[in-house]
Amino acid sequence: MDLLHTSVDEVEMIDGHGADSVIKATCLALMVAATDTTTVTLTGALTLLMNNPKVLKKAVHEIDTQVGRERALEELDLKKKLHYVQAIVKEKIGCDLRV
Repeated sequence: MDLLHTSVDEVEMIDGHGADSVIKATCLALMVAATDTTTVTLTGALTLLMNNPKVLKKAVHEIDTQVGRERALEELDLKKKLHYVQAIVKEKIGCDLRV
């Protein structure tokens, strides 16, 4: 945000709007875009899992045996223990890149 602020003069008007309004709108657009992208990706991944019950069952089994149900899943678990789930995530990312 500081970079945007220094690149736009305070008194400069952009399409009739002040610099602060433009900076705020740009930051809001970036946050909304990031949230929307994450939501769409997670929804797509869950849809694929729901349509493939064998894959879902195997992923749940791996999580239950490697992590358990006593604590929340952490990113380190995905990297170190959950190879099948990690493959599912990579496949989902790969599907998004192919489109």
